[in-house]
Amino acid sequence: MLLKIVPFFLAVSMACARSSTPPPPQSPSPILSPSPAASPTPLPSTPTPLPTTTHGSPHLLIRGPKGTHFIALTFDFGGKEKGTTEELLRILREHSLKATFFLTGQWIEANLELTRQMVAEGHEVGNHSFDHPDFTRISRAEMIGQVKQTEKSFSRLTGTAMRPYFRPPFGAYNQEVLETLASLGYRVVYWSLDSSDWRPETTADSVSERVTKNVQGGDIVVFHGYIAKTTQALPQIIAYLEASGHQLVPLSQLGEP
Repeated sequence: MLLKIVPFFLAVSMACARSSTPPPPQSPSPILSPSPAASPTPLPSTPTPLPTTTHGSPHLLIRGPKGTHFIALTFDFGGKEKGTTEELLRILREHSLKATFFLTGQWIEANLELTRQMVAEGHEVGNHSFDHPDFTRISRAEMIGQVKQTEKSFSRLTGTAMRPYFRPPFGAYNQEVLETLASLGYRVVYWSLDSSDWRPETTADSVSERVTKNVQGGDIVVFHGYIAKTTQALPQIIAYLEASGHQLVPLSQLGEP
């Protein structure tokens, strides 16, 4: 009789053990957080709500007028690396084009000669903060410090001013950012067409295809000037836009929406 009881208790104990053992923890989904130094365009992990005055604000520029053939090519430089900047400048020079560059103070200080070259070749240079923080997550005093520190590095090197254009790191802004930058003499510049060159999965061909298939008159197109695939895609993009009757201009010649 005892031999029959023992297997019964063993079976009950094993069943209890199975029911009380918690399932193994699942691996959490990775949280993708953009790197300011490597990819300035992507939004932070929590996207910043856009202010209500997105279009027509005197403090914000998203695009030019749709009824024109003007296109503004803009290039962000968020870290310190020069990457393919020299090749980018050569391509623009060969096509007699002027663009708008947004430089951080740390990029300027790491690339003095290239910064001078941009100015000497007639390109527009806007402010992109000093070390690329999310402006919606820092104080007004910190915003001002970021802007002024970059201005100081640029004006000391080139003898020229960076106003009136400022592109916020990550494209993140709110009403306080707009008003703070306006008080410093800047207009915040967003974009109407993202080339997506900052995405790891994109290639030179996909960057070119994205721009050429989606571009409209008056667009502000955002690129990153130090990325190799951007430089590789640029000649094809320029050829397509010019053959389509578009005129590539710096921001100051784009016009108001």
